[in-house]
Amino acid sequence: MSNDWCAKRRRARAAASAVLSNPDLVACILRHTGPSTFAVASQVCHAWLVACRYDESVLRAVALYQGGLNKAKLTHLFAISWREADALPRTKHARAGGGAYFVYREPAVDSLLSRGGMAAWRQRLRARAESPWSPFVLWPTPPCPPRRAPWQEEDRLHLLESQSAVAAAG
Repeated sequence: MSNDWCAKRRRARAAASAVLSNPDLVACILRHTGPSTFAVASQVCHAWLVACRYDESVLRAVALYQGGLNKAKLTHLFAISWREADALPRTKHARAGGGAYFVYREPAVDSLLSRGGMAAWRQRLRARAESPWSPFVLWPTPPCPPRRAPWQEEDRLHLLESQSAVAAAG
């Protein structure tokens, strides 16, 4: 291998590292992801953790990526109890097989973020992590849709929400 090729490769690696270590650029990228991607993004490196845990616009964008969150995803993402979720503004929808589900949109997310902001959210996450009981019992992970990975379902719902917003505007 030539020295030119190795030098070019080192420069490309340094540039990629500089971009992916910048919390502002990472935050810009994460504003276009769903909750499942957001959940693992904080584990990539320190810059990604900073973008996930300290930028309120990222958390808000992730929560509203699909147009809203169902009760299970809301309680999991914001580390709140089901009773706390019941007190938030929501819309009720009929399930295909019978029953109902709730969708929490902008007013609910704004309400959660106005209660102490990111500091309160980080405190709830810390309390959940340090709980003597299993967090999977207290705050269960929402079930995955059949035949789709969580990120695939989020992208599908995001596309539907984007199409309905364009149709409503046009």
